[in-house]
Amino acid sequence: MKKLIIGLLVLGVFPIALVCNAQDRSDAIEEFLMEEMARQNIPGLSVVIARDGNIIHESHLGFANVELRAPVTRHTTFAIASMSKIYTAAAVHLLAERGTISLEDSIRKYLPDAPEPWQEITLQHLINHQSGLADDWTFYNDWENTQKSILATAVSNDELLSGFYKRPLLFEPGTDLRYQGGTYVLGLVIEKVTGLSYPEFMQKNIFEPLGLAETRIEDPEAIFPDRASGYLIEGGRLINGYTLSKVTLARGDVGVRASARDILKFLNGLDKGKLHKNPSRMHDPGRQKNGQITTRTNGGWFISFLRGCATREHGGVYRTGYGSSMFTFVDDGLTIVLLTNLAEFSKFEMMLKLASFYNPLYSPIGTQKFADKPGNDVKYSSALKALSESRVDPESMHERFPIGMQRHFASSFKDAEEVEAIGQVSFKGKGRSVFGVPIEEIVFVRFNETRYTAIYLAPNGKVIFVEIPENFKGAS
Repeated sequence: MKKLIIGLLVLGVFPIALVCNAQDRSDAIEEFLMEEMARQNIPGLSVVIARDGNIIHESHLGFANVELRAPVTRHTTFAIASMSKIYTAAAVHLLAERGTISLEDSIRKYLPDAPEPWQEITLQHLINHQSGLADDWTFYNDWENTQKSILATAVSNDELLSGFYKRPLLFEPGTDLRYQGGTYVLGLVIEKVTGLSYPEFMQKNIFEPLGLAETRIEDPEAIFPDRASGYLIEGGRLINGYTLSKVTLARGDVGVRASARDILKFLNGLDKGKLHKNPSRMHDPGRQKNGQITTRTNGGWFISFLRGCATREHGGVYRTGYGSSMFTFVDDGLTIVLLTNLAEFSKFEMMLKLASFYNPLYSPIGTQKFADKPGNDVKYSSALKALSESRVDPESMHERFPIGMQRHFASSFKDAEEVEAIGQVSFKGKGRSVFGVPIEEIVFVRFNETRYTAIYLAPNGKVIFVEIPENFKGAS
């Protein structure tokens, strides 16, 4: 702990509090989680935290079923929604290694009835969100009408596919990045080339080889031990999650149900090469046709950075009543899995706080005191303005600023005014980089009084990355 404190002081950051021993830390984590459950009306949750793949903390709190008052245990399974995309991507990579498919194959090789413009869509495009397909979940954004939508009534994949077929591509495949449900289509490819249903293939080729006894593809008719019920908050009250059809629940983009411990086991299995001959390929960043790096890996992960540390993450929000998130802080060897049976909760803020128990540098920016305060620079405002307009400003932003960041932050920085630099940390010579570009320094800024972010500067002084904005209303 003494080395950690000295290291933080060298960086010029003074964290508000440090937890001194493992038991105190564990108690503090549980207290934090219970406070958040009460504040956000979360019925139940599971958290597993690991260092280098080994569990160092776990909490299983609240109710798996509110009506029966059944408690959450280490074996409780939650629907993990869009986190399922990582599992399907792993299956597709496995088939590619076996020579059954090629990631560069056109999707029309397997879905010949797909529209002609789909000819340019490759399987890899579908994994890392470069296909140009719209996300069909957004076709039915009004959650209150979910029960009347095809998501609740579909009895075949043909019905679900028709929604995709009717809509034009959003952009030429491989030229942009936009989050979409293409992994659902990959589930159909798996069925086409193997002759097995998607649930059967996943069970025999992913779950069983990795020993995932508490992981399944969702099936509302089957008896699953330790299945948590899902909930929503509507009109200020807790209600049961919406019901979707059996075929919708088993899709490749949302279909996995698992315990937090099993998710960690899955992640460890991927990293240790228990499934793939070349496991690192799933973590390589995707690229556009012009070679520009994207913020999605070839395995579907979202690549980001937090206080100079590379991260891989994915989350899920499910209208059946579940919310989930998994974060790996690559440089710290720290992995956090957080599962709840409430669809919408403050998952990023909770992840940030959980990580800060192990590295105070991850504490909310608004709580930190900085030794060095930089002068304000017009390039900070210029970069944030460009992000708010979903564009890159070549005068203030590095040429390798990752594609996908612009659109991701458009709404976050809308109306960003009064941008004030409140602190800086030098990373010169520390070996940290963003997609191969060294981080020279990180400047912490406040805008609109209560919002904070961290701006990464390359050696040429241009912005190479901007962190997800944080809210902190208690800042002075």
